[in-house]
Amino acid sequence: MPGQKHLIYVIKKFLVTSSCCLLAVQPVLADQFDTLNYTMSGGINYDDNVFRLPSDFDPQLYLGKDNKSDMTRFFSIGLDIEKKYSNQEVTINANATNVKYNNFPNLDYTSSSIKGVWNGQISSKFKGRLNAARTQTLSNPADTRIYTRNLSTVDSLSVNGDWGGGSKWHWLFGVSSGHSTNSINTTNNQGSRNNSSELGVKYYETQSRTVALISRNVRGANANQIANPATLIDTGSTEKQLELQAGWDITGKSVLTVTLMDLQHRGLNFPQRDYSATQGRIHYVLKASGKTSLALNWQRNLSSWWDAASSYYVADRFSISPTWQINPQIVMRASFNRGGNDYRGAVVPGAIARKDETHSESIGIDWFPTKIVAVSTSILHEKRISTPVNYSSFGFDNNTVSIYSQSNF
Repeated sequence: MPGQKHLIYVIKKFLVTSSCCLLAVQPVLADQFDTLNYTMSGGINYDDNVFRLPSDFDPQLYLGKDNKSDMTRFFSIGLDIEKKYSNQEVTINANATNVKYNNFPNLDYTSSSIKGVWNGQISSKFKGRLNAARTQTLSNPADTRIYTRNLSTVDSLSVNGDWGGGSKWHWLFGVSSGHSTNSINTTNNQGSRNNSSELGVKYYETQSRTVALISRNVRGANANQIANPATLIDTGSTEKQLELQAGWDITGKSVLTVTLMDLQHRGLNFPQRDYSATQGRIHYVLKASGKTSLALNWQRNLSSWWDAASSYYVADRFSISPTWQINPQIVMRASFNRGGNDYRGAVVPGAIARKDETHSESIGIDWFPTKIVAVSTSILHEKRISTPVNYSSFGFDNNTVSIYSQSNF
């Protein structure tokens, strides 16, 4: 059958590309205590629905091609620097990636990312952290419905302090700023700036049992946006966040972390789009044996959204992720996710809001043939159903298969 032949062709291409990547790597050993290390990786990815189109969409009409699948090739090189000076530690991670598409070359891109972190013990009671980063990623077309390359760039800078020393009680404080830009801006995917400040207290019962309460103020501005009284799209917003963080190493083999946040979002000009809600995360890891582990995760996130029927949405996700160390060189992993997006805060009376039901399943194998080489494969299925019928165009179904190899030297 044509479908089977195409799948066999894809698998053969994966194997050939992976072999080439492995042969290209020179066996130079990287040490975890080296000041300077390099990372090189490459691989391919097959996606049968690149733009996350609904099954009833004609790709010829929307994409100008008779199919919506593609195979991508990527090559990446990275640099890691780590240096300790007495009580100070500096790490720098830089990476450049080139991605090529076979069927949609208009998506080809080269991205770069860099992250620098300084951790320092200033005195016996005070330690600080400085973090600066830039990341670049290709925007997900599932909501924007943009059928060309849209590269997002995020710059961030933060300074945090911890005062307490040997005491069980610590004072926490920090300031941060961020700036995001896109190649193409849309109403619900546009560039922005934000600044925040925070103050909190943390209690260490032991190193593995902690609880913290943090108050945070955030002010954000939307790039190139003017206040629009017709659509109630605002120039920016303020947020007050009160966050509870807790961590507990329960048995030595199981760890529980909890984050809960009360969030109050206020627009600068239009109170009709104000909202208050709770978001958070509960993460539990059980190491059942030396070879098996299980991670359970529930997460709720809030995000602003601008249309007549909603001002924000609540995204709930629950996942189960088992891992099995088959032998010292092979690890099998899987993940099963269920969730949904609930759009709320209508600004037009009687407007019917969108709801999404999402699920995904994945399985993968990591192989470590040598100390410096790793090969990873994965298969992923994703599905989203959007209701009612006037939002059905946001639904999609897709499958991806990937394989890549990485070497540290």
